[in-house]
Amino acid sequence: AAESATDAAHTGSGWETLTFDFSVPKDNTAAANGVFGRILFFPLWNGAGWDPAAVTTTYYDNIKGIGYTPPVVYDLLEDFETTLPAGAIVADGTEAPTVVADPAANGTNGDVMKIVTSTAGESWQNAQLFFQDEDLDLTTADKVVTIDVYSDVATSILAKVATPLSGAAESATDAAHTGSGWETLTFDFSVPKDNTAAANGIFGRILFFPLWNGAGWDDAAVTTTYYDNIKGIGYTGTPSEDPAPTDAPATPPTFSDASNVISIFSDAYTAATTFSNVTWDDSAFEEVVIGGNNVLKITGVNFLGMDLGAYLDATNMTHLHMDYWIVDDWQSDQVLNPKLSNHAAEAGETSAIDITNTIGSQAEVQNWQSKDFVLNGDRESIKEFLITVSGKTDVYYLDNVYMYVEGTAGIENNNLFESKVYPNPTSDTWTISTQNNLITSVEVFNLLGKRVVSQKSNNSTEASISTQGLTSGIYIAKITTEQGTKSVKLIKE
Repeated sequence: AAESATDAAHTGSGWETLTFDFSVPKDNTAAANGVFGRILFFPLWNGAGWDPAAVTTTYYDNIKGIGYTPPVVYDLLEDFETTLPAGAIVADGTEAPTVVADPAANGTNGDVMKIVTSTAGESWQNAQLFFQDEDLDLTTADKVVTIDVYSDVATSILAKVATPLSGAAESATDAAHTGSGWETLTFDFSVPKDNTAAANGIFGRILFFPLWNGAGWDDAAVTTTYYDNIKGIGYTGTPSEDPAPTDAPATPPTFSDASNVISIFSDAYTAATTFSNVTWDDSAFEEVVIGGNNVLKITGVNFLGMDLGAYLDATNMTHLHMDYWIVDDWQSDQVLNPKLSNHAAEAGETSAIDITNTIGSQAEVQNWQSKDFVLNGDRESIKEFLITVSGKTDVYYLDNVYMYVEGTAGIENNNLFESKVYPNPTSDTWTISTQNNLITSVEVFNLLGKRVVSQKSNNSTEASISTQGLTSGIYIAKITTEQGTKSVKLIKE
């Protein structure tokens, strides 16, 4: 726009409020018609031209006019016009969302996401979208997400942001739809709902709950809604890296009789079968190497399903063992529950062993946890291994998943190097001596195969192991030196 000038007269009475009307231009300028970022004052103007240069003093305050704030242009985070990778849209408690053509007659939205709820599902059933090119940045004062939503009935929709990149809390908010077809709804995450806090993080996922009624949940019902043009402040930076294990879990015990252990995944044993990711879960896994050991890195929000390559007869097995390392910080409802699915007729699940494994505190995350679970129930034809998670357990590592017979862990008193343990039995401290071989570590296991002591050695030929906290009984010590590893029996009085 062209610059514009106008004037006003002051009577000299001190403070006066002057009105400058830029629709009445002066100094050969046109009437103002634009948005301007600067104003200039010319004290030597005389109403028709310029007075000679002279010393004058004037004061200015409270400059007022119609302010202008540029409209926020949000980033397009998803419009469904590009084929999404597997797992980018998933469901929880309802049928999987699909990408379909615009349902409106002569619609111009192209491809959109369709969500259908079911009477068979829970009232909180939802569909979820994982952002692809950009995540959603809700760290600024502007916490708005706009979404085009199609519905032919009036409804309320709850949206929830999840999968934070740096440990932020999940947040939910809602918006109302009048039922007129396509409407652009504004979800303001500075106004949280459903007992969540205002959003303050960078998020990789958004969830939609069509059965929300503005204050709670409607009964499960069949509804159909469509979503398109999800916009917000995008984030493409490099987030802080998630915590990750740097060492391997404890080496599992040996079993002198191979029939006493059935391994699903472990470097320590020969695998009983292969496994693959089922198509109906919402998690994915990849094999990574940590501390020279192969482990599984699992990413997902609800459950992992592994299809085993054979039907495993675990009738004689008494326990399930697994080691895991949870990346996310602890919260009160966190669980990581394993399940063994039994297919007695080899034609689908006939029963299952569901195991509850509650994560009790921050001390149980971001370090290796070694767990053993008693097996109760039919297990003559195990075909699937599953893990259900909740409470922000989105990323975790898994190793040494095997079933075994209690009390059959073997003892390897080999001749790799000479060793002595004294006193043995003891009620206080065992001293392990390897003469001329430097000890690098000692691990002590109970007869269930659970590690109860792990101790690094400072390149010494002796290591002292306290029995504090151990119950009376027999234990197995794994001694690692530069010459290799051997096992010896320990007795606690």
